[in-house]
Amino acid sequence: MPLARWEEEVAALRSAVQAGDYQLDAATYDRARALFCHTAAADALPDGMRRAVPEYDQEEFFRSVDAAGQAVLIPAELLQDYDALVARHAAYALWFRPVQGAGGERVLLVARWLCHLAGFRHPTVELLLDHPLLADHVLVQVRGVDKAEAPACFDLPVAGHVAGMSTLKASLMRECEEELGLEHDQISDLRRIGSYEDHAHLEPLPGFWNVEYRTLYRGRLVEEAWLRLCSPSDEVAGIAAFSLARLRELMLRFPDRVASALGDSWPLFA
Repeated sequence: MPLARWEEEVAALRSAVQAGDYQLDAATYDRARALFCHTAAADALPDGMRRAVPEYDQEEFFRSVDAAGQAVLIPAELLQDYDALVARHAAYALWFRPVQGAGGERVLLVARWLCHLAGFRHPTVELLLDHPLLADHVLVQVRGVDKAEAPACFDLPVAGHVAGMSTLKASLMRECEEELGLEHDQISDLRRIGSYEDHAHLEPLPGFWNVEYRTLYRGRLVEEAWLRLCSPSDEVAGIAAFSLARLRELMLRFPDRVASALGDSWPLFA
């Protein structure tokens, strides 16, 4: 597919998603389906997609959620259409994936790369960690330098996507282990303190439009885990400790050094 045609199709998909309140419905599904069919007809799969969308090979799928964070269910006829199309084109399984919901219903998940390309709202989970010894001090992550959003900026110590039908708590503990090497017994007084919609989608990056419904937890790192804290992943460049007063000063003086999760969640914990 010529680059100009690809950009037109993506722009049309994004417009439909924005008009549909950033969630999967009949209109946004049809636009995504049209994009798939055009790329398939132009023999642009999968090599062309890998060049256009770096996340294309990541087989991770998210729930489409509404502005209140509730999972969106789509009509049965769209699920039937998905079944029919994927039977003819196996590559369509890298765009959407059906799974069984908690009530036995079929839920159509959206691929990570497609969420980020089109702006489909999806759930994420975050953690604010209090310092184990210093009162009014919290831990802050320095994001990896290769992150697509806010590289090398200050952020909450743990944040990540809720993949598939995973629960918020299970997703949070997975991220704690992946990003900081922490296990559940190394965090005390873990509690959910609020949820909010991320508004960073108002200014999407080229080829990347991240619309998240975020749930924030708070806990305290246990003392014996402080010296063993590590970052097994390149996603985290380092961990720092700030008093809330100094952190607020940093955020006011250097807003360009603060990732949206930290900045947007501040009213929930300050």
